[in-house]
Amino acid sequence: MWDSGRLMSPAPLQHLPALDIDRNALAPLGMRPSPVVQANVPTYPAGWPLIIAAASKATGLTNAPYVTTAAMFAALILATAFLAAGGGGGGAPGGPFAALLLVAFPVFFYHAVHPMSDVPAAALWMLAWVLALKQTGASALASGLIVAVATLVRPNLSPLAIVLLPLFFPMGMAKRPVYYAPLAVFLLSSGLGAVLLLTLQHQVYGSLLSASYVDAATFFELTRFEVNLKNYAGMAVDQAGWPAVALLALWIGLAVKLVGPREPRLVSSALGLAAMTFLLYAFYIPFEHWPFLRFMMPGLAPLVVLAGRGWQAEVERKHGLGKQLTVAAGVATLVLAASHRPDLWNYSWNAWRDQQRNVAMAAYLGASLPSRSAVLGFVHTGVIASQTGRDVIRLDLVEPTRLESLVSELSRHGLHVAFVLDSQIEVDEFKRRFASTPYGALDWPPRARFQGAFDTKCWYAEDARALGPPYATDVLNVVE
Repeated sequence: MWDSGRLMSPAPLQHLPALDIDRNALAPLGMRPSPVVQANVPTYPAGWPLIIAAASKATGLTNAPYVTTAAMFAALILATAFLAAGGGGGGAPGGPFAALLLVAFPVFFYHAVHPMSDVPAAALWMLAWVLALKQTGASALASGLIVAVATLVRPNLSPLAIVLLPLFFPMGMAKRPVYYAPLAVFLLSSGLGAVLLLTLQHQVYGSLLSASYVDAATFFELTRFEVNLKNYAGMAVDQAGWPAVALLALWIGLAVKLVGPREPRLVSSALGLAAMTFLLYAFYIPFEHWPFLRFMMPGLAPLVVLAGRGWQAEVERKHGLGKQLTVAAGVATLVLAASHRPDLWNYSWNAWRDQQRNVAMAAYLGASLPSRSAVLGFVHTGVIASQTGRDVIRLDLVEPTRLESLVSELSRHGLHVAFVLDSQIEVDEFKRRFASTPYGALDWPPRARFQGAFDTKCWYAEDARALGPPYATDVLNVVE
């Protein structure tokens, strides 16, 4: 949608009032009905889709979302290694150590293979931090512009700029205005992000302060601090294990002790970024599943930088056996973190393969479904709507008693109705939710099956009544 220059997506089904279902069900996952016109608008911020659209236009790559996300992951790793090595190179061991430690957390790799905004947001804030530490007019401008882009990618993380502001304050007792020029440049350039964000908000949602999510007012509660602190700490331990996390804390502590006195701005800003990132999600909806550690990535990366600097400083000040033991402890940190949960690495790799399955599935449905089709589902409604151009309806927002009449009404308007459901994620819930309908059993053969790390099937509603001739199920396997 964004690469075509459109801020809104057509929603023909919204013109059928006889459907009599929740209007939000007529928008795919990741979108919502526009409060201004009869169209669908994104619930996600515009920054990352715009970056992908620009990359797609510039390169002509059909897989630009995946390539761009991988490039952002590389930028995140390089920025982390650069700062951990002391902002230089020369064989400083803290850089490679921090880079490997970052990759050792499965959450980073898992989201590097998904074209989501988590890795890009973390990468942008890391790059802005690297430039802010240089404390020049040019770096202030570049840092501010990157913050502006980061604001468009993840608006809720914009308060992280507060942590960067002190880096532009002049050292010592300097009072002349010229010393405050980098601070002014940073404020002006980073402020562009807020201006562009408010402009897009007005264009897409009809109000400068309108939230993209329908129920955004319920997302934050003061009572959630303790449970979120427990959940995010638990996710980190779950991914890397207690021994690796304890060693990580040791290296961070050594960075505060050994590096802090000579580089107070680096250490204080790293701790500030980590603390601010947590505070921005401390009152958010609680999550327990390990991929949601992704919210902490803009704060985890600076902590990894400190771990690299702390380990490097300890290696440099030790001699003989002490140095060898410190090096061994660093290697142990990496091995323990990377090997604690091999199942998560397998899951992440399967997630990459599943992205390719989604591409193949969208191509098949785009070629096989009639142009006037309505696809009922949930998980895949976003990719189906964007890649095939077919209308979609979210089953999680359809009342069970309305499904049969909904299918009849869609058919009456000349729409071909299909169900697309994941066997592992959606089928059991569909059968439970719609058990009382003619479709609830899903006991007729699917028209297509898309096999990969997950197993998705496509059923035609008309086949439930065995009105058509016998048919074979097409099987697409993108694993082997």
